[in-house]
Amino acid sequence: RDSCFSYGTLSVTPAGDGFDITLEVKNVGKKEAMETVQVYVGEKSPSVPRPVRELKGFAKVKLAPGKSEEVTIHLPRTAFAYYSTDAHDWCVNPGVFTIEAGASVTDIRSTVEVNVQ
Repeated sequence: RDSCFSYGTLSVTPAGDGFDITLEVKNVGKKEAMETVQVYVGEKSPSVPRPVRELKGFAKVKLAPGKSEEVTIHLPRTAFAYYSTDAHDWCVNPGVFTIEAGASVTDIRSTVEVNVQ
């Protein structure tokens, strides 16, 4: 699909039990339109098999041509967890995770790494 939105650089801020992911989204098209910003999380060195990226948050924005909006999506600690069949519970491996934002899983626009304890 031809996108009429540009994505700014992702910033990550510790917030509550997780992180706030913030980026600017701008309508660079010629008419008002909606965009669904999708946020994916992937563990860099997983100890168990995991997908490369998992959808963990999204936000919808409606913007007039030329207008931009700062979008913030909260990722709680559970966004980094996997279900351990050994522990019979959700677990978070400390380490580096990749956070990606895009219009879809095949249209990633901005990436940042975060260290989760």
